[in-house]
Amino acid sequence: VARTAVDTALARLYVDSDQPEKFATLIGDGDNHVDGDVVVEFCRSTQRHYCESLVHRARGESRMALDIWRKLLSGEWTDKRFGGMPEYVAYVETLAEQQDILLAEYAWLVDIDAIASLRVLAGLTDASVAALDADQAMAAIQKQKVEGGDRAQRALIERLIGAGHQRASHYLTYLLNVYVRQVRDCFSGDNERSLLALEERFRCAQAEDLRMTFRAWIAKAAAADTSDTSESAIRLRAQLIAMLGVRPIAYDAAAVLDCVEREAPTVLCVEKAMLMAALGRASEAGEFLVTACHDYAEAELLLLRPYAPESLAQLSHAPGARRTRGPRQAKEPETESVRSLLRLYMAHEDDEMAARLVADVLHRYSECLCDNACDVLANMPEHWPYAIAEPLVSRQLARLAHQEQSSSIERGLRQSLALAEQLRTVDEHRHAGPIVLDYSQACAKCHKLLGSSAFVLVPESREIRHVSCG
Repeated sequence: VARTAVDTALARLYVDSDQPEKFATLIGDGDNHVDGDVVVEFCRSTQRHYCESLVHRARGESRMALDIWRKLLSGEWTDKRFGGMPEYVAYVETLAEQQDILLAEYAWLVDIDAIASLRVLAGLTDASVAALDADQAMAAIQKQKVEGGDRAQRALIERLIGAGHQRASHYLTYLLNVYVRQVRDCFSGDNERSLLALEERFRCAQAEDLRMTFRAWIAKAAAADTSDTSESAIRLRAQLIAMLGVRPIAYDAAAVLDCVEREAPTVLCVEKAMLMAALGRASEAGEFLVTACHDYAEAELLLLRPYAPESLAQLSHAPGARRTRGPRQAKEPETESVRSLLRLYMAHEDDEMAARLVADVLHRYSECLCDNACDVLANMPEHWPYAIAEPLVSRQLARLAHQEQSSSIERGLRQSLALAEQLRTVDEHRHAGPIVLDYSQACAKCHKLLGSSAFVLVPESREIRHVSCG
């Protein structure tokens, strides 16, 4: 009893003399004999709210301690001894074993400080996230419109998707829009040089390999990125492109395209083309890839190899409705598609690159242009070297030679068949023997007497008929 009285009096003294550190040490000692109820009543009577919360915290009454801290953070109560948001969040993070409390604190905190709520969100289990009121949390983040709000939105939606929340697919479109704005911020304004540097790196890779797509290149670049920041511009853009390319599509492509055109029309060109393709606008997307993105390999996949698994054309196919072609058709693009791509290449502003692109297409797809070889050759600039057109010319000459050879063989066969027919007829007449007639014999067709009229013999049936009855 004496120990309890001493410890309780000492606790009240620390409270009354504004020594919260010593007070916290005393009540945090597991061997103390402080009468908590007495100290709580004293703290309330003197409005020492922070010290009261420390008593509840030491007794394991987390809910009561947090209720006091909420009132202090909201301004309903004041106490200069309280450490504010950092102390509140640090304590909440220690309550990972009490998911019901952690979930309630996230729902409250996201409404007043979206950025601070990220630390609490990280401690929630998938089961807790699946039970979260996603609409309310998202509305709270959007309402604040603070710097970093997009990051808070993205983190929440990623957790919703990872936890299999029933609203996850609905918010995937929002997540993509968040990515669009974040990538825009990384590559626009003062960071525009970063975009130019990124494009220059891709052009260097493309110069070595014309079959390299921007999608494939940025995935490799992101994997090799060693920057310490979690918000790396390259990694963010690679993630955005990867999410846009996942099939089957679970987002609203039209809404995301509208966001891209509104927020980053000159920054996210490849992403814009991907969304066009997802909406079934393949021709428009192909032209945009060539003229605006200069992603020639991607344009070729889209226009000339739409049935390839990696082609953007596959984005517009509904699950289970994917079209198929035979082995030969899958390798041969349509003639008009090849001609369209050639026209785009020939109109390229860089004459050297245009020549290289056209040469590459003619080398691989000249068999599709045999019927239109003259038109293609007529549209090629006269100053281009013959080596560019050589594959098409050689194939056309070989085709003409083959056609001449085929015609010669066909004529020979027809002559042989005609000669064989003549020999057969002669042979039949040679072995037919004499034809014996008498005056009583009648025509097999009109049944009139033959008399002295001219007649014919039908070899197959051995019938005799008037010439006029044939």
